[in-house]
Amino acid sequence: MLRRALLLTVAAASALSMAAVPAVADPTASAAPPESTAPAVSPAATQAAPGFAAPVLRYRELLTGGADVDPADPAYAAALARLDAEADAHLATLTPTGWADLQGADGNTVHAVALRLQSISLAYATVGSRRYGDAQTAASVVRALTWMHAERYRPGKPETGNWYGWEIGAPNYLLHNLVLLGEAVPAELRAGLLDAIGHFVPDPARRKVSGVPEVGGNLADKVSITVRRGLLSGDAAVTTMGRDKLGPVFDHVSSGDGWYPDGSLIQHFYFAYTGGYGNALLGSTATVFALLGGTPWDLTDPDRGNVTRWIFDGFEPVMFRGQLLANVRGRGISRPHDNDYAVARSALAAMTVLAQAASPEDRQRIAALVAEHATSGGFYETATVGQIALARRLTGGVPPRGDLTLTKVYAGMDRFVHHRPGYAFTVAGRSSRVGAYEAGNNENLRGWYTGDGMTMLYNADRTQYTDGFWPTVDSYRLPGVTNATRESYPRTAKDTAWYGFRQSDPHTGGVALGDLSAFGMRTQAERDYHSRQPIDLTARKSWFTFGDTIVALGADISASNVAAQTTVENRMNPGEVRTGEGWMHIEGTGGYLFPEGMPQSRRESRTGRWSEIGVHASDEITREYETVWFDHGAAPKQASYAYYVLPGSSAEETAELAARPKVRIADNSAQVQSAIEERGANSRLAATFWSCATAASTVRAYGPAEVAMRQEGSTLEVAVSDPTWRQSQTLVEIARTGREVISADPRVTVLSTSPTIRLAVDTAGALGAAVTVQVKVRPTARPPLAGAGCEGSRVRPDADAYARGGAYAGRNFNGQGLVAKTVADQSYARQSFLRFARPEGEISLARLWLRGAIADAGGTSTTLTLYEAPAGWEESTLTWAGRPALGRAIGEVTITGSTPAWYSIDLTAHLRAGGSTSFALAGPPGVATTLAAQFADRETPDGAPYLQVF
Repeated sequence: MLRRALLLTVAAASALSMAAVPAVADPTASAAPPESTAPAVSPAATQAAPGFAAPVLRYRELLTGGADVDPADPAYAAALARLDAEADAHLATLTPTGWADLQGADGNTVHAVALRLQSISLAYATVGSRRYGDAQTAASVVRALTWMHAERYRPGKPETGNWYGWEIGAPNYLLHNLVLLGEAVPAELRAGLLDAIGHFVPDPARRKVSGVPEVGGNLADKVSITVRRGLLSGDAAVTTMGRDKLGPVFDHVSSGDGWYPDGSLIQHFYFAYTGGYGNALLGSTATVFALLGGTPWDLTDPDRGNVTRWIFDGFEPVMFRGQLLANVRGRGISRPHDNDYAVARSALAAMTVLAQAASPEDRQRIAALVAEHATSGGFYETATVGQIALARRLTGGVPPRGDLTLTKVYAGMDRFVHHRPGYAFTVAGRSSRVGAYEAGNNENLRGWYTGDGMTMLYNADRTQYTDGFWPTVDSYRLPGVTNATRESYPRTAKDTAWYGFRQSDPHTGGVALGDLSAFGMRTQAERDYHSRQPIDLTARKSWFTFGDTIVALGADISASNVAAQTTVENRMNPGEVRTGEGWMHIEGTGGYLFPEGMPQSRRESRTGRWSEIGVHASDEITREYETVWFDHGAAPKQASYAYYVLPGSSAEETAELAARPKVRIADNSAQVQSAIEERGANSRLAATFWSCATAASTVRAYGPAEVAMRQEGSTLEVAVSDPTWRQSQTLVEIARTGREVISADPRVTVLSTSPTIRLAVDTAGALGAAVTVQVKVRPTARPPLAGAGCEGSRVRPDADAYARGGAYAGRNFNGQGLVAKTVADQSYARQSFLRFARPEGEISLARLWLRGAIADAGGTSTTLTLYEAPAGWEESTLTWAGRPALGRAIGEVTITGSTPAWYSIDLTAHLRAGGSTSFALAGPPGVATTLAAQFADRETPDGAPYLQVF
């Protein structure tokens, strides 16, 4: 019986390759192997070239557990029984030409055959197995490998079907077979299989079948394969080549695939995948570390230390009681066997390997982490013999860590997680950078809204999301999501060919100060991939945490062509539901408060099959749900909602908080959403600013921002982030009077401490990360915020016009708007010019505002650059032939859609440095073509450009 389904997809097979490499034997261990009546197995190490024997033996012990295995130990006995049962089942139906149900010649089939053979070889090589050292068992596998090499896997065979099976799946398990069988494999067959692997994986950094560069988990998998091929063939050059190609995975990225500085993991350009490709990346990298450590090929990359950070920043915050959160598993949620627990166990297995290369301090922390999740997640119930051996050695005498107390924003993948004793609350968002969901290989066919603000509450209910949830939950009513109703906008449950499902709005992100946090997301509904029916639903959504109180707000919910709803909860197998005035309690889950009116709710049984959302066949599954939702009606206009989530709260506690809430909702508008907790002079505030606005009469941000503020006595701490990733500076004012700055992030400039505190936050290149500042304040001082508010001072242009090239190079276009376009045919090329008087006084913040839209049939989005330009031009005489030369690039702006909208470019640093106030708007440097974008000019009554200065 296969450990996974035959139709192995990329992420599933990556997890397999990692899970199968569990442990490094400790060369200092004094325990002798148990006695066995079977003959000793000749290890592959005896075939290894000089200098290769030690890592080859280590590779074998990674799989078998080596000398640590005691068959009399109950944990080992159970694992050995599982191993023998699997090997027996496969041997019973194995023929010299493989298995009757695996006679195809495609990538998935060769992968599956190699996997089944490996399970038999593992029994042959593992001390305590009934088949340990059994010559007949080895001969059966060798016969099948001989046939496989001759008929299925050798140079000259085309890569039919899934490329993954040819270049990662099959070679991974063929290498396992070779190291496990050792000298039982004839030298000619051994050399032939190693040559075949080299043929299909000649360069780990590039896909053979297509030439596509490999990144992330796929790159790490192929590096591991190449390193192991080099070790088994005694080829130092191949081993070195494999090791050297691993370097890119250590580097942090700022876009696209890879690990971000905050621990986010993106794969396939747009999708959160810590629990998929991140697992593969961690596992294969750990294997390379384990095999090459202490050898001439040991890793020396200066960034290798980042791998330990993957565990602490990437994995630990997305794990809860033996589970790896579903919202970082991508398509994996549609696989019945790769549930949250199974994926977490794979990650834990990789951690036990990687811990061997960690510092003593980090090793101790990893041990406590593994002990926690291995104990609570049933790790030993399914672990292999080798995994048990290393996990025990790592965690022996180390107490489990316990539940985390941690709140973390993953700006790089639009995820948020809030850990408290007894639960973990998490939100999955999307933006212009991160996609809503991935459907490919016919998996995750109903994942439509899983990234549209879906909330999940992990608690003592161990099976909430792992016992048939995904095929039975109402995919139109996922908790936390604001979406079109099923009736008004039916979706299509089909493969979308890896489509990104990103939106044009970039605002998704947050901040955290301890257990105080803010996470905001602008929602723009995506057209169904197959029906292509138009939809214009938008919403502004925020979540704020104040310890064990979670506030969820929605505002500006608008649409013209669909009906909308927001789901509060959709709890599987719920307990008793109790309600009162403004509150609801679900037994086993917690309480909910509804300050603006009660939502609708119903108890229902739902039936589904795994085959309806993926490729795995299953019988019908029926589960009971309590569904709670707000109905916003057809074509809502600026609708809103507000509710609180109180995880673990009793019904009595919920009723008490409904009558006397400790946290007050202060704002819920299209400009700002906020909540505040006040205890005498102490206070905590969390806010999402969609534009310049004031939150709770306490904090003003002069543009989009996520802000958390807490005051304890005379200490004020503030955290600020730019959730759009597009601003170079954010200005924040706080209605407090400061005495002195205690500490400040290097990105924070304290403009003033009295009468109010004014902060300029450098957010350029911050990738949505929060910056913090601490100020000693007068505890009770509450000065008013600046009277200018969000208007600031506005400076209109003294002159503006555009110029056109080619046949129009001598014409003046003053008074005809502003246009910019870069194109080879100069008759269509245009550049716009603006000149302003220099603003007077000190500049805290300055932005150029333009109102415009795409005016081109060639697309819906284009990026333009703002340049300095010499001031000696006049709008009445400006022509292309006489236009000023473009100077230094000082900012850029991305224009989206054909509907006119306001766009801004930050000029604060430029003007503070005394830069020119004469500008040109044109295509980016080195870019040959842009779309045409048209803007209002100064003659336009409504929409003229201006400088806004604070």
